Amino acid sequence: MVRHRPPRVALIIVNWNKWRDTLECLESVFRLDYPEYLTVLVDNGSTNDSVRRIRQWCERKRLTTSVQRIPTASAESEKRGHLSAGEKIAALPSSRRLVLIDTGENLGFAQGNNVAIRYLLRSSWGADFVFLLNNDATIDRKCLHHAVALAEKSQAGVVGARILDSQGKKVLFSGDQRRPELFYMKPWRRNGGRTDSSPSIQALGSGMLIRREALLAHERQYGCFFNALLFMYGEETEFCLHLLKIGYKILVSGQAYVCHKESQSVSATERKPMHLYYMTRNTIAIARRAFSAGWLVFFHLIFMPARLRLAFWFLLQGHGKEAGAILQGIRDGYGGHLGKWRHHPLKHSPA
Repeated sequence: MVRHRPPRVALIIVNWNKWRDTLECLESVFRLDYPEYLTVLVDNGSTNDSVRRIRQWCERKRLTTSVQRIPTASAESEKRGHLSAGEKIAALPSSRRLVLIDTGENLGFAQGNNVAIRYLLRSSWGADFVFLLNNDATIDRKCLHHAVALAEKSQAGVVGARILDSQGKKVLFSGDQRRPELFYMKPWRRNGGRTDSSPSIQALGSGMLIRREALLAHERQYGCFFNALLFMYGEETEFCLHLLKIGYKILVSGQAYVCHKESQSVSATERKPMHLYYMTRNTIAIARRAFSAGWLVFFHLIFMPARLRLAFWFLLQGHGKEAGAILQGIRDGYGGHLGKWRHHPLKHSPA
């Protein structure tokens, strides 16, 4: 089928209590030079006045917004079929298209994106790609142009952006060329100097373009878009590993980039235990789903001792919460207890 228009891209941004970062992100989005995009902002049950602040900002900017209230992300509510971007939104220029989805509860980063993806697939607008963008990131005005061009040329299922620091000087991520079975280990070298595209085993959720067909293929094979049980951290890694298994290419563009406020979306006092818990638990969960028996044995022999050593080190330093978070992550990962951590901070954390 011949397409007589530029590919349509839907940007998905998930907010949880961080409306200032989100508005800065939106300012960058509406400076994009790409001709056909729609912005979907998911408020993941913020406990502050994020929704009011965002709507006030939209009024000042004279943006026409379509507000959708989706109180839960249950399969039943998603099947009701009432979701549509609407002709009014579709008829507007890209710089004025904004759909605001209010979930009413913190569903986690993975499920927040799932709600938006489900919305888009049921809408009449017809997105050809979705682009995940962290709310504490800003996007370069030519990012979509370069990412879409590479995806169209290569037929890749995912094109990741290069991730720079908030000043746009330091490269935080420009691809990962390890074996997929070694995703949990730090790479020996960083590929920060490249300006061309390169194959990768993953892209980061702070800036990744996903082909519509790849989303649908993943759902058919694995029953979901992103694994909501991971809640946060690692969901894009598992997604990309799965796509590689079913034959999709993953590339990272050297020309498309976003600037990310590294580690600023979680307060310093909350970040370590929460980060350590989810990264420990979710790495185990991903490995158990993605690895063959032989690689899984290798994973157990390497990962478990390394995590126990880290927990012991935290104990020696007097950081009992961090050590406890790692041990709980090990227990829950091997016990199959996923979802939201029972000690997940109630405020000031991302989702």
